[in-house]
Amino acid sequence: MNIENKVLENGLKIYAINLNDNSSVVSVNVFYKVGSSYEELGRSGIAHLLEHLSFKSTKDHKAGEFDEIIKSLGGVNNACTSFDYTQYYVNISKAHIKKVLKLYSSMMSDLLFNKDEFYKERDVVLEEERLRVGNDAFGYLYNALYNYAFVKSSYHWTPIGFADDIANLTPKIVKDFYNKFYAPNNACIVISGDLEGIDVFSICEELFKDKKPKKIKINKAIEPDRTGLKEINLRFPNLNSNLFALAYKIPAFNHEDFEYLKAISIFLNLDKNSIIKNKMLNDYNLCADLDFYAQSSRAENLFIIFGVCNENVNPKTAIKKLKELINKTKFSKLDARTIYNQLELSINQVKSNASALANGIGKFECFGDANVFLNSLKIQELDYKKLNLVFKHYLKDDNLTQLILKEKV
Repeated sequence: MNIENKVLENGLKIYAINLNDNSSVVSVNVFYKVGSSYEELGRSGIAHLLEHLSFKSTKDHKAGEFDEIIKSLGGVNNACTSFDYTQYYVNISKAHIKKVLKLYSSMMSDLLFNKDEFYKERDVVLEEERLRVGNDAFGYLYNALYNYAFVKSSYHWTPIGFADDIANLTPKIVKDFYNKFYAPNNACIVISGDLEGIDVFSICEELFKDKKPKKIKINKAIEPDRTGLKEINLRFPNLNSNLFALAYKIPAFNHEDFEYLKAISIFLNLDKNSIIKNKMLNDYNLCADLDFYAQSSRAENLFIIFGVCNENVNPKTAIKKLKELINKTKFSKLDARTIYNQLELSINQVKSNASALANGIGKFECFGDANVFLNSLKIQELDYKKLNLVFKHYLKDDNLTQLILKEKV
């Protein structure tokens, strides 16, 4: 694996990752350093709607033509919007890299925001919000977590946005957002896979050198310190099982504790090794499922525990037992070695996967430092004592937002 990068005069950063795997397949990605956390209260959902609109009419292409061209070339494409970035990607034969980048070049500066296309796509996004949040219990719970866990920061809402906000978006509002954030100095291109014989930097220079940089200004709201436990009880129609979520505030992606929090989440999800999971699911028979996630972002985020209660189990009973187990948990040297082995396996899988490498580099570049991701690919021993310190420091009640979701009667 060989990784090179270059920055054009207009600020566009380009990564070329040659896996030397003779596959003739590449992953071509464009990341914009903008997601839902760059929006303002009352105008949520813009970044996600813009992602949809990016496949509509440009000066050079009709709506839907991007997808048609990629399909005709045998490629697969998609996009996603997160709190801190918007990603567009195509997996395709390396012979078509220039054709893909030409499409991305048009997307960066030439969207037309046709009114008919805009309102049709806005309706599509509203329907997506209804299905993913309004009609899905886990989606509803996930969104509610951020609504309650964050008060002032723009992590108060998730990338899908609030339905009322989406319904009030206009072509001008979204176009202004596009003109502000879609710029070469606010983007990075990451191309990974079999790049033998391909001069990625020359192609990007040719297609993107005329894109003009912009002054990017970001308003940052300061989130107040936590002062105690937040407990919220919610209702949802036609719920088959009671659900709960515990969300603990954790630091940004580049904090020294974050890698330990990620390692802890990996260990706690192991069916055979996680004492907490085994006791909750098997010994106590309180939960049908229990999952742990350390969420990474450019600012503080959440360590989330999602639980699905067994039939007739009171969520408060399950949460009480879960907290008792959390308080009793102590990681051993053997646990640290198990985590090390899991991380080594995961890292080796990432190193051999073009899409995973591109995703990691692009995402962390948007967070603020791709080197944090690259350093995470160098497996290091974990100090079991620090595992315990980090676990106890963050997973405590005065740092917790606790949600229970029961059936609406």
